[in-house]
Amino acid sequence: MLRPWVFVGFTGNRMLEKPELIGPRIDEALRRIAAHTRAPLAAVSSAAKGADTLFVETILRREIPWVLLLPFAAEEFFNAEDFSPEDLRRIEPLVPKAVRTHIEASPATGLPLKDQRVNAFADCSARTVDTGDYLIAVWDGQPGKPGGTGGTVAYAREQKKPLVWIHAVTGEIQEENFPAPSTDPVPTAAGLARNPVEGGLQVLQATMNHHDKLAMQHSPHARQLVTVVIFLHLAATAVGVVEPVFLIPAWIAVFAVMFKVTTLIGAQAFSHRQHHAKGEWLRARIIAELCRSAEGTWYLPYSDKVNQAVMVPGFREWQRTLALWRVIAPPETRGLAAQRDAYMEVRLDNEKTGQIPYFERQLKRAEIKLFSRQKVARRSTTIAIVCAAVVLLMKGLSVLWPEGHLVHEFERLQFGPVTLEQCLEFSSLVLPLLSAAVFTWLMASDCQRRVERNREILAYLQAARERIRRATTWSGLERRVAEVETTLLLEVLEWHSITHFTASAH
Repeated sequence: MLRPWVFVGFTGNRMLEKPELIGPRIDEALRRIAAHTRAPLAAVSSAAKGADTLFVETILRREIPWVLLLPFAAEEFFNAEDFSPEDLRRIEPLVPKAVRTHIEASPATGLPLKDQRVNAFADCSARTVDTGDYLIAVWDGQPGKPGGTGGTVAYAREQKKPLVWIHAVTGEIQEENFPAPSTDPVPTAAGLARNPVEGGLQVLQATMNHHDKLAMQHSPHARQLVTVVIFLHLAATAVGVVEPVFLIPAWIAVFAVMFKVTTLIGAQAFSHRQHHAKGEWLRARIIAELCRSAEGTWYLPYSDKVNQAVMVPGFREWQRTLALWRVIAPPETRGLAAQRDAYMEVRLDNEKTGQIPYFERQLKRAEIKLFSRQKVARRSTTIAIVCAAVVLLMKGLSVLWPEGHLVHEFERLQFGPVTLEQCLEFSSLVLPLLSAAVFTWLMASDCQRRVERNREILAYLQAARERIRRATTWSGLERRVAEVETTLLLEVLEWHSITHFTASAH
């Protein structure tokens, strides 16, 4: 099963006085980060001479997946001006071992070539810091320009990024801004935990199924607790009106008050449990949906537009891990028609994993839930109005016609120890509370929005399926799939935000 990778960025001086000292220090820095995070490591760096080369050699020896960042195309970057023949012989065999290479976008035209190069190096430096969860720097401590080692360290410090500084001259190691250490199980493989590489799609599916199962375990519990909390408050309020309505003896009223206090304490306890259960449910559900997106796009060529369409806050590590997994364990090559058909089958049409059958089921379920609960709430309100009207009518008659036969008959009607008037008065007070509780439950369950949203998404997916079916080029297929994945991820993000807010409100 996949675990989120911790990305380690790197920057370092090109000219080193004691390169033989720095290599082991880089290895030690990696060990410290692995021990601190207890997670698999992935690396992000450029491939300059000097410290960069030592870093790349170390991570490849450790079999850590490496994402290569270049400020411009390789044929321009690896030139005789910046690399000696010996430097090139050392670094060039390593470059093809990067699991993915990212080249910064071409600089804006109109600038002198020197300024374009400076901007490209600065952008690449900033991306290293932004992408990495930790930064290792082999640095002599001297201030540097943007894009250089000193400038990269300065930017990392501004961003409060965890930093391991290896002094380029003395080899001394310092740690800055490290968070609290992880409490996960101690990693294997000499402190550098690795995700399993064998299996590819099978490992992805196992991860998805695991989090699907967790979400299914927590979902009913979270929803049941919402219901319990709401109706415990209703019960406490109903008990509170028993004494003034039924005029029960004081000693019995004491038990009613004790029941009310106990009920409210129970509601508070259930509220805390519900908040925890709902948090676990939301996290597992979103991870499962991110895995489902990765599974659906598995057989398509890798594309940032498709594989990282939208970043979901709080789940960046999972999205980066799934994107990296896609390039580490790639599928077999397929033609355009096979890619298109595989996407439509797995992501859209499949009865178990497809989004169209899923939203059809969700729409039907939400409509049943909404309409049945609304019926209960409206009938409760109607009955309460009738009860209150009858009580009001009879009280009015008792004032206007105190000796009237109908009034006396009404007062004599009893159900056990209580009169009909008391029953009607109690119902007129409690039934509106029941109606309010049902409407509150509907709001907590987000039923009205889910009905409308499911209907919109379903209509969109059905139309998108036909557009994808007619795609005849990879660029056309990529554009349409990216639109679908963006829409689905935005739906996940919206669902998470609204559901999380509802959970926090209770």
